[in-house]
Amino acid sequence: MARVPSNDQTDTPTWQECSQALATMFQPHEMVWLIDRTYNAESETWLVDIARLNAQGRWMHQRYRYDVADKTVYFRGENPLSESDLAELRKTGTPFQR
Repeated sequence: MARVPSNDQTDTPTWQECSQALATMFQPHEMVWLIDRTYNAESETWLVDIARLNAQGRWMHQRYRYDVADKTVYFRGENPLSESDLAELRKTGTPFQR
């Protein structure tokens, strides 16, 4: 479940913008795990996968797209995380940095 980014450009200004935009959707002390992030230079978008608790208290794998030009976050869907995927994230995953 825990994946390494396919093109690590996390020190770029566009990643900083993206992570700040995503962070506005999270509660201040909410635990959020970063599963994957990929930058597409052609479309100037970040594809970001995270894990977080939903309103019913279930861990979900959520997918987002951040459009750099529009400075907009789009929700792309979610799926429940299995107990084994959650255990792996807790062992080897990366907490989302705000």
